[in-house]
Amino acid sequence: MTKGEDTKKSILKTGLDLASRVGLEQVTIGNLAKAAGLSKSGLYAHFQSKEALQIEILQFAGQLFADSVLVPALQSKTGIKRIQHLVKNWNAWNDALTGGCIFISAVNEFKDKPGKVRDFVIAQQQAWMGSLQRLAQSAIDSGDFRADADVEQFAYELYSFLLGFNLFNKMLNSEDPRTRQQEALQRLITTYQ
Repeated sequence: MTKGEDTKKSILKTGLDLASRVGLEQVTIGNLAKAAGLSKSGLYAHFQSKEALQIEILQFAGQLFADSVLVPALQSKTGIKRIQHLVKNWNAWNDALTGGCIFISAVNEFKDKPGKVRDFVIAQQQAWMGSLQRLAQSAIDSGDFRADADVEQFAYELYSFLLGFNLFNKMLNSEDPRTRQQEALQRLITTYQ
């Protein structure tokens, strides 16, 4: 990496941390420059606009998510083991965030705000759902799920399950959420076997 690429990566890490704590909409050239210890003009040279900055933070977060959640899961045995591995990785991803999940907050922040950031958030969420559908299809192909399992429904239920766990774990301080999560995951998997 060049010095400029290193600097940009450092800025994006700081931007992701800031977005995790205050929301993506609140990340501006000005407050990110302050958090990163840079001048506004120096930061502006990297991104040109708040919108471009927000999209690049989402792209950066998406790549980190893929590298730490999806790719390791895809390297595990296909089928139910891969699903369990993905959930474990997703938990670790969520636990590592200083605040909340940037993807969840971005959906809430931009759902009613037309524009490039909203379009990017939608595309990112659709790609995630596609990944979950392919995960279910691999479970069918391996014989872990029944042949007529609805992969779209499984993706919907698994993502809803993950979002629900996030709520209980981060917001409601639920008692023993990991045990409840494992029980719920096993029930979900059993319905598709």
